[in-house]
Amino acid sequence: MANLTVREASTGSETPLEDVNLNITNQELIEGLIDGRVLRPLTGGQKHLVVARDNSISEDVQTLAQLGFQDGDVVKIVTKDVGATPRP
Repeated sequence: MANLTVREASTGSETPLEDVNLNITNQELIEGLIDGRVLRPLTGGQKHLVVARDNSISEDVQTLAQLGFQDGDVVKIVTKDVGATPRP
């Protein structure tokens, strides 16, 4: 278990999290932050992504430990445009 701080890149807002299991995935973290109203749900064409400890951004599902996070780290969340929806 680890104590982490989540920083939303677009706003700079920081939220401390206690007793985080580093074996949860980046996707599970984001879903939990949305459910807990730390992050707002996004409209179509955008998604939240976790920036790994080495500052890489991947859309692959990985655990927080695989992304290099440890107790006391800051987890940055960015919003990515995933492209326009094609017209019929």
